[in-house]
Amino acid sequence: MRLSRIGSCFVIGWAAGGILTQPSSAALRPMVELMEVIMDAQGNDGTFIARAFGSDSASPINYMITTAPDAKSFEYSVAPGSRYMDDWLSISTQGVFNPLSGGWDITTSGQLGNETWSGSGTTIFGSAFNPADDPEPQRSDFRIVLGPVVLDYHSVVQIIQTPNNSHSSGTFTFTVNDAPVASVHGIDYVNDIAGDWHWYINSVTIGGRTFQVAANGTVVSPTYMTSIQRVPGPGGIAALLLGAAMVVSRKRPPRA
Repeated sequence: MRLSRIGSCFVIGWAAGGILTQPSSAALRPMVELMEVIMDAQGNDGTFIARAFGSDSASPINYMITTAPDAKSFEYSVAPGSRYMDDWLSISTQGVFNPLSGGWDITTSGQLGNETWSGSGTTIFGSAFNPADDPEPQRSDFRIVLGPVVLDYHSVVQIIQTPNNSHSSGTFTFTVNDAPVASVHGIDYVNDIAGDWHWYINSVTIGGRTFQVAANGTVVSPTYMTSIQRVPGPGGIAALLLGAAMVVSRKRPPRA
């Protein structure tokens, strides 16, 4: 494992060889694969916060991230002293490549005020389950438990790679206690030459709350930010349970 740091920036580099017994993606460049996994992990964290507690447009969530490229792993956590919805917020997420499954294993935990949660998930790429797929598909499945509520996040996207960047587009589906509640379109973009990335889902309504989640950062910087925009309305854990039969799908281009 190697952590490379210059000043305040983490530099991601890839060495020949490694621990892999089954490639996670034969088609994707290592930088693109790593960033796609990180973007979906933070998407799970960001949409969970919006679903469980509501949106706080005035309090973007700032993270500190580190990577260990040789071991194909990462971890990030909310910056110390962060507040959200007028309460103290902490989130810690780790991801590592599993050479046996050919996918990535991710765990997360957090606390907002007195509420605590934990969860886990996986991300797998097309070459691990269908090598002939092109563009490259990516599937992520996450589950977070908060008291009596189980919140799932499922994404299926298609990744298109060019010499200097990649972008993906697909569907994100949410369930509460295994009942589907919403489906929404989302996109992301990675410039692995310049090192910047962006992730975005369209407006979606779950449990009486309408929200959008967007994130952006740079590969070489140890920080990135997730923003949760809201339309005020009632909500909460009770609303999540009562809204388990509602499915909303909105597919429209993101606002500039």
